[in-house]
Amino acid sequence: MDAETIRLIITAAAAVVAGIGAATLTAVINRKNTKDTLASAREVAEEQRREMQNREHAVWVRDQKQEAYTNFLLLAQNMRQKIFATAVTETLDVNRQELEVERSRIMLVGTPVVRHTALAINQNVTLSYDLHTFICKLNKKRSELTSEEHTDQDRPRVENIGKLIRKTQKEYWDTREDFFRLTNQFVMDVRDDLGTVSPEDEALNAANRERIKTIREDLDVDSEEEDGRIKALA
Repeated sequence: MDAETIRLIITAAAAVVAGIGAATLTAVINRKNTKDTLASAREVAEEQRREMQNREHAVWVRDQKQEAYTNFLLLAQNMRQKIFATAVTETLDVNRQELEVERSRIMLVGTPVVRHTALAINQNVTLSYDLHTFICKLNKKRSELTSEEHTDQDRPRVENIGKLIRKTQKEYWDTREDFFRLTNQFVMDVRDDLGTVSPEDEALNAANRERIKTIREDLDVDSEEEDGRIKALA
């Protein structure tokens, strides 16, 4: 075998080896790129799945809020309407526990601001109920004292009961005005929570908040007032 043949064989062998090496290197690189692509695709898919879950959860929470807010407000309005539509000489037929149950749903999904206003509305409706019941009992007591079985000695007490009725009736009707303000505030708080508030709402909200503070303070009926009502019926 001459030198030229040997040189050609070596050259050919080197070319084959180089080709195999290049092919192997290309395969390794392609495999790595494929793994990186698959890993990246999995990360993107996982991120998209999390985003979809978050969106679905946000929609679910929003739906729960809307339902809880709407049910509470409608029930509070219906109860208040029933209370004030009933004469103060008639016994109320209102289940106050229903409103507390609806408020408990707001405690689960509502923001602190909405929960606080819902509590004030619940207290307002409860106070209206209690005042109505108290006036009804006072009217019944006054009727008993003005019957033929009682003498003129009962007249001072009848007059005192009459004064207490007028005083309580004023407080009773004040709760009606407070209810309107509280429900307006509730709607504003809800719209702010749900992202539907407008600049006009902000202006009305600012004007309403100061009055709401006073209403909430008045709703904290102390034990002395309750004791006074009990003694008046004795």
